[in-house]
Amino acid sequence: MFEERFIAFVDILGFKEIVKQATNDITYQDKVSKVLNYIAKIRNDNYYSDWAKQGVFNDVSVFSDSIVISYPCDRSDGDGLFYLLMDLIHLCFILIRNNIYVRGGITVGGVIHDQNISWGPAFVDAYELENQNAIYPRIIIDRKAIERGKELYAQKFPLDQDGDDLDKLIQLDEDGAYFLDYLSQWGEFDDPEDYLEWLEYIRIGVEDNLKNAKEPRIKMKYVWFAHYYNDTVKKLKGCYQGKLIDLSN
Repeated sequence: MFEERFIAFVDILGFKEIVKQATNDITYQDKVSKVLNYIAKIRNDNYYSDWAKQGVFNDVSVFSDSIVISYPCDRSDGDGLFYLLMDLIHLCFILIRNNIYVRGGITVGGVIHDQNISWGPAFVDAYELENQNAIYPRIIIDRKAIERGKELYAQKFPLDQDGDDLDKLIQLDEDGAYFLDYLSQWGEFDDPEDYLEWLEYIRIGVEDNLKNAKEPRIKMKYVWFAHYYNDTVKKLKGCYQGKLIDLSN
């Protein structure tokens, strides 16, 4: 029987090219393998770690270069969407640090998801959001998922105003799509200096990708991400004096 769940379908961009690049580069092979092992570890820890013995609160599936994560909507704390977004934020932290970009879709609806299978109308919707709507290296969030997330939290805690925490994780793009704003989440770093160093590493990676991108459709994706990066740095104002990515060329 389908269960109402918040579900994310996330895909590593350019995986075929990543494999080609790794063919004759042992160092890059090692880096990509570590990233894929990290993704696999997310699934294994979710079901088999000591923490999992206290109860499995979400479900995770990994298909080669794709990952599916879902949370039931009937959580007692009403925070299923919030925890799903936080899982994805930390996943993106690791991937972008290794110059690996993702695209994804998040929605809410009926799905059957456990450690063995994931299927249902919400799974299809999340996949189509990733495949047809995300376009750029972003994880877009269906408006109905945002509304449902806020509704569930308000039902559980009608006097608590912290439901607005969702808004701090989400950004509205120029095309009207909501997406996961993981670059702005400096509070998830133990040390502010680590966050600033992480941003600088990302800038260097994006600039290299823009310089090396030969196909217009590939360059378009890095241009979008460069704008996203620049907007994030501008929001930091006096806290960070890092360089913006030059998009004049």
